[in-house]
Formats: sequence, C-alpha cells, structure tokens
Amino acid sequence: MANILTYAQEYRQKSFEEEPFNIVDSLILCQISYYDYEDSGLKKIFFNKKISEYFREKAENDSEILIKGMLTASEDEKLIPVLALGGRHGDLRACGYVEEFSAEAEKQFAAITFELEKGLYYIAFRGTDASVVGWKEDFALSFQEEIPAQRAALRYAEEMMLRYPGRFYIGGHSKGGNLAVYAAMNLPEALQRRIKQVYSFDGPGFLREVYEKSRYENIKPIVCKIIPQSSVVGMILEEHADYKVVSSSAELHMQHNPYTWQVQGKEFVYLDSEDSFSRLVKRSLDGWLDDLDLGERKRIINTIFGVLYDTGITSFYELTERPREKLKRVLKCISNVNPEEKRFVIIVVKRFLGIASEELRHAAKEETARWNKNEITYTIKTWVDVGAGSLGEHDEIVETAWCAIEAIGNMPDLRKGGPTNASIPICKGIPAVCIGAGNTECYVHNAEKERFPLKESWKMPQLALLLALSMAKIIEE
Repeated sequence: MANILTYAQEYRQKSFEEEPFNIVDSLILCQISYYDYEDSGLKKIFFNKKISEYFREKAENDSEILIKGMLTASEDEKLIPVLALGGRHGDLRACGYVEEFSAEAEKQFAAITFELEKGLYYIAFRGTDASVVGWKEDFALSFQEEIPAQRAALRYAEEMMLRYPGRFYIGGHSKGGNLAVYAAMNLPEALQRRIKQVYSFDGPGFLREVYEKSRYENIKPIVCKIIPQSSVVGMILEEHADYKVVSSSAELHMQHNPYTWQVQGKEFVYLDSEDSFSRLVKRSLDGWLDDLDLGERKRIINTIFGVLYDTGITSFYELTERPREKLKRVLKCISNVNPEEKRFVIIVVKRFLGIASEELRHAAKEETARWNKNEITYTIKTWVDVGAGSLGEHDEIVETAWCAIEAIGNMPDLRKGGPTNASIPICKGIPAVCIGAGNTECYVHNAEKERFPLKESWKMPQLALLLALSMAKIIEE
C-alpha cells in the first residue's frame, strides 16, 4: 500500500494547478516542518527560495538536515532526495522559519510557512522533537491551560496572516496539530475568516477549560483531525469525536509515524473507527486524569522529569548511547528522590494500574459481546504466496544441524515440516531448519506447564550458537 513517500514520488511532476492541494499534501508539509532549516535562509520574511534549493545545498555540503533522534529518520532520508528534485513539493517557496527552544521556560517550538500559490499559504507547526524539554511541555498539556509553544504558535500565526493578505491553511503533526488548532481558535475573528482549513494529524486535545474560553466554535467546521486506528497521542484529552481514522501499516503506538499511514490515490485509506486498543488507552488515561486534580498531575510530571533533568540527559536519543551507563545514572537519581515524593508517585501509579485493569476487563467484555454476534469481522494478512517446500536431508544446513545436535549430547530426530519460523525463510529461498528447544522433552506448541521442563534448557542457546558458527565456517565439524 502507498504512503506519503510514494505519493510524493508519484505526484512530483504534477503542479497544484493540475492536481489541487489535498490532505495528503498537507501531511507532507507537516512532515517537512521537522527538518532543520537553521542555516537555510528561510528565516527571511520573503518567499524567495525554493525548499529544493536548500536541500541541494545541504547535500553538496554534506550537512545535516534531520534533527537527531527522530523516529522517522530512515523514511525522511528517502523523502529528502525527492524534494531536492523539485516539482510539486520541492518547488514550493518557504519563509518565516522560526525555532525557539528554552530549557528554562520549558519551551520547544518551530514553524515554517509555505506559499502554495499567490495569495494561498500553509503554516506548518512542528511536533515534538526528541528533547526532554519538548516532552515535558507535552505532558504539561494535562494541567496547564496554555503552554509556551501554544503562545508562540498564536503569535506566529497572527504575524504571518497580518503580513500576507490571502487565505491560509494551518496544520501540524502530533503536538504541531495541537498548536495549529490552538492558534486558529484563539485568533481574532477577522483572521479566523481567512482560514481555509485546520489540520491536526494525531495531535492531542486540550483541557475542557481551553475549549470554553476560546473561539473554538468559530473554527470547528474547518478543523480536520486525522488519527491512525490505534492512536494514543491523538486521543489524549480528546473531547470531541470529530475525527477521521486512517489505516496504518504499523502496530499500536508506532502508528504515530506518518509514513505508516496508508494512501490510495490522493486520499488516505479510512476506517470506520479506531480500534479497541485506542479506546482502551483513552478510557484508561481519561479515568486516571479525572482521578487527579491539576496539582497532582503537575506534581507527578515534575517529579518524573525532575529525575531526567538530574541525570543531565537533555534528549531521549542520548539513552541509546551507552545505555547501561545512562540507566545507572537514572537509578541513582531515583534513589535521591525525596521519600515523600516516591510514595506519592507509587500511589498515583497504582491508581492508574487499578483504573487500567478495570478498563481492560470492560474492554474484554465488549470484545466478547462483539464476537458472540452472528456477524464476525476479521482481517486476513497474506505473508507468502507460494508453498514453503522443504530441504533435503543432505542439505548443508540440515547436516550441520545434525552434527551440532550430536555435539551437545542429544540424539537427532529428522522430521519433515516444521513451524512457521522455518517455513517463511524456506519459501523465500533461504535455507532454514527448526532445531527444537535443546532438550528432548519439550513440546513447544503445548502451553501446559509440565511440557516446559528446565532440565537441560541451557542446551538451546548452545545448540543455536554451534549451528551459527558452523554455518559461518568459524568452526569446523
């Protein structure tokens, strides 16, 4: 199934005159806002530079474009060369790039404006990066009516709309979607009337008080919120059910990645509703937040992020560098937390687990009722379209496995067939064998406890290692 990358490739040579701007284009521009334009010349207030020119300049100088720690880096590395070629998205001119970061103010904000045509513009707000500050600001949405990035978004949108007469799209992914809606619903009414559409791609919602104190009703008809079927982020503080659900190729929380959203033609592939996982997470979080007052929410978030600040870690991608060392620092900082605060965190976590377990039981009852109906829904996934076949007893990997099993003191038992983990590689032309579980009494497909004896279980990793080393010719028979 296609995604925003394949869409960008397919429609690269089609102008917006040939194919009018659509929702998939909107998500692509939001994704482009995650790139680093600090030395791009796009900070100016004039639309005098195409973004393709910037990407080519960066490529020539072998400079970094991606922000460190972003989970979409591998896909972005494929999209950027497409943009560098120019065309539908690459030939767009951009200006007004701003990036504001303050550890003291706990603020992480960035935005850029694209000119789609004369008198038609797109303001894209960046979502959360990998910084600890950015993540804490996100969590502050649960107890603050306004976070620093929201104030910056409102100011930015107002300045750009006053500077350029015409119509505007405003959008963002993740926290960027929240900023887009916040800015739009707090703009003066005269500016609100110039907005064509507001896009929130899996962006979190707001405290109830925020909706009540804003001019949200003025823009409600033009707000387009999209979430994947297992949405977590987009369902946080979501007070309205006015959203569309897009099909994602990923599982659970990884669906937050826009590159996993499925595209057909010039539209997303939509589903009827979010799945049971998304509903379970939402009800659990909603119940937990309702159980805490604003002061308690602030206290637990400050305590948890206080530990991260004390470690000196400024970005979550740092945790992947020497993780054992970082874990020791985290554990040491946890040990230094005030005992009273520790007790508070434990109590609050227990309250969440209690609410979540109750919601899980409720979800299980719902699923049971659904499956007891006459009509059953199901999904079929085809992994392979050819028969697996089999290997001969004199195949190299079979003979090597035989020798390895003898070497650990077991009697080989050659059987045809095997589990899926051997069949899939075989059907793709990759030699594979199932070597069992190391001991002769284990039936791996039987869930009865007595079928999984610990006796000689150490032989399993030894057998696997022997086979791997032998096949790699590191050791001989």
